[in-house]
Amino acid sequence: MNDAAFPTSGLKVVSGFENSMEALGSKKVYQRFDLGMSYYLSINAGNVLHWHAFFGIGTKGMPVTRYFYRGGPTDFIGADYQQLSGYKVEIAGLDYIRHLYRRLYATLSLAMADHRAEYVNPADPGFSGLLYGVSVGAVLRSPLGPIKAQYARGFGKAYHFPQNRSYLFITAGFKF
Repeated sequence: MNDAAFPTSGLKVVSGFENSMEALGSKKVYQRFDLGMSYYLSINAGNVLHWHAFFGIGTKGMPVTRYFYRGGPTDFIGADYQQLSGYKVEIAGLDYIRHLYRRLYATLSLAMADHRAEYVNPADPGFSGLLYGVSVGAVLRSPLGPIKAQYARGFGKAYHFPQNRSYLFITAGFKF
């Protein structure tokens, strides 16, 4: 990517694999794999498209503490921080970023996600659900990193989510 704090072009791919085996002394046997992608495309002066996706899956027996926990303005705008959880999580999103004036930008984001979880109780079938999110916001480029304010709306009902929910996210800086 061309700029770590405020990218306008480039590709970033991140992946991870975890293998817990009895042969290595683990009492829990499972595998866990995740893949994340982020692609920025500058379509003309002041307009940027950002595609992002995440896929994570774990095998049966994976402890709840190793589930994938996503949500919030950087992962999935239709859910609060770490509310989108499970042994299988799929997220896809598209952001439009428009330069307004000097260091001020407007954003429009669309996202969808699917997630699955199961619990220790064999009678509990777990849950799954397709969720959607949309947000509008503003970004100010500062020496400390981007300062963002986003109003987000999530749609779709799944287990501990209400049918429709709204969030106001205010963030400063960026993840290291």
